[in-house]
Amino acid sequence: MQLRYLCWGVVAAVMTAAVFGAEPIQTLDLKPHLGPSPLETSGADWILPKGRQVFDGTPFQIDGAILLYSSYWSQREHPARTNVNDIAVGKKFERLHLLVGSEFSDKDGEDIAKIQLAYSNGSNSVLQLRYGEQVRDWYGPRHKADDALKDPTVREVWLAQCSEAAAYDKYLRLFHVVLTNPCPQEEVRTISLESSKRQAGLMVAAMSVGPADAPAETNTWTPPKSPLPDLRKRSGELAQCEGIVKSMDGQPVAQALVKVAETRKIDATSFETRLNDEGARAEAKTDAGGHFILPPLPDNMAYKLIIAADGFQPKTYAGADPKSDPIQVREQIRIAGQVRGTRAPRRTGLPSCDGCIA
Repeated sequence: MQLRYLCWGVVAAVMTAAVFGAEPIQTLDLKPHLGPSPLETSGADWILPKGRQVFDGTPFQIDGAILLYSSYWSQREHPARTNVNDIAVGKKFERLHLLVGSEFSDKDGEDIAKIQLAYSNGSNSVLQLRYGEQVRDWYGPRHKADDALKDPTVREVWLAQCSEAAAYDKYLRLFHVVLTNPCPQEEVRTISLESSKRQAGLMVAAMSVGPADAPAETNTWTPPKSPLPDLRKRSGELAQCEGIVKSMDGQPVAQALVKVAETRKIDATSFETRLNDEGARAEAKTDAGGHFILPPLPDNMAYKLIIAADGFQPKTYAGADPKSDPIQVREQIRIAGQVRGTRAPRRTGLPSCDGCIA
């Protein structure tokens, strides 16, 4: 990572340690800077935990997301911001922690965003984020291996399955990126973000700051049991696809009909209707807790599910994997001919996200 900065003086390691000690990591308030992001258009705003959360031992305050401009076609009608300025900090720190992903992909090594630290003494430092080094598309390949990030300190710390992502045989993910403050002895007044106007646009879900030796906290999020990406070999053995149907406010929906409508190969994106297949006629109803279990299905196929319940708009889940963790579908209530909570799709020709793994 390249650093361009102006520092006034050099501080010794012993002085830095004396300044920071064992301070905890502190979250930054991004609420004044939040805006529309793929979290909403992919229907993942309800699946990503909100409030104070701990990922990878690091606390973050999650209230939404910041999306920076990209040249990817999805932003042509509604382009994101090229700059987000003056995120308040008012602290000295050694490490900047980011919970991030990118909207769409780019060539490895391409700069996608700049992060400017403005110090109280009037100086500045600029940190650059590169695609393939610190961040990748937040749509990760669900059944194929992805290239490792070149920065070995970056970790994938949140992941989930979602109908819209599954339509591309993808899953959702966010990365924990740790950057070093070049001038830790100076108070950082504000942090600003600038898009590099590349094909990939940076999405920031949270930011925190603290010392290099901050004690790790207990994680608040439990990862799914099934691996993502899931590279297990598939032979067509039978597995049970299950999940939970809830309303948009999180209440279980009983007696919802869940039915397999179409099938496709496990790592493909095009469905093929197979009315003569036993799996294509599989169906189940939810119990009082909204839980359903479909009859056993071959594990080398993905399944488009139709979910219908009285008082709710029919839903689809575009590619359930019978070996995955239970899916969770959020139903939208019909109101006077309209559908409450309808979301626009993130990518062309596909429905919005209908369900995600809890």
